[in-house]
Amino acid sequence: MNATSVVLKFGSSVLADRCLPRVVHEIYRSYRRGHHVLAVVSAIGNETDRLLAEARYWSTPPVPKLAVAELLAIGERCSAALLSMAFGRAGVQAGLLSPAGIKLMFSGECLDAWPTSVDTQVIRQAFQMGPVLVLPGFACVQETGGSALMGRGGTGLTAVFLAQALDAAECCMRCGRFATRWTACWRPSA
Repeated sequence: MNATSVVLKFGSSVLADRCLPRVVHEIYRSYRRGHHVLAVVSAIGNETDRLLAEARYWSTPPVPKLAVAELLAIGERCSAALLSMAFGRAGVQAGLLSPAGIKLMFSGECLDAWPTSVDTQVIRQAFQMGPVLVLPGFACVQETGGSALMGRGGTGLTAVFLAQALDAAECCMRCGRFATRWTACWRPSA
């Protein structure tokens, strides 16, 4: 990927309280500077906790890990879809990617996975269609096609893994409420 590509990660606290227009503005700022932007998003607000409570209510021990992974991945997928729609409302078409679509594979347990590979060519081709892409973080794909989760901090892990795989110019993470600076930025060494 060229040096003008960036990966921006938005955590659940940033995505709370219908803040999607502010997230669109943050991403648009990088786009205006000439960057291709891959936005990796968490679930909105407390959605993961809500879904986990539902899983606990409806399951009996032993907890069906594959079903829990599928359920919790819904929060990030919903967030990514809504952010893509918010871009459309702002007059910018944002491509919507999925972990399965980019073949984001893992190793480890299905509720504590580690990303191992991704088809970067799919992402590069998507950038040819438009400069802004949105991807749900936290989840990756099993060889059988089901979801696996990267555990606590999984959206950040997704963002850093993809930035490295894509040789992005930087990877910035917004984990808290909006302020004048990013919570953390990583730039590859020259």
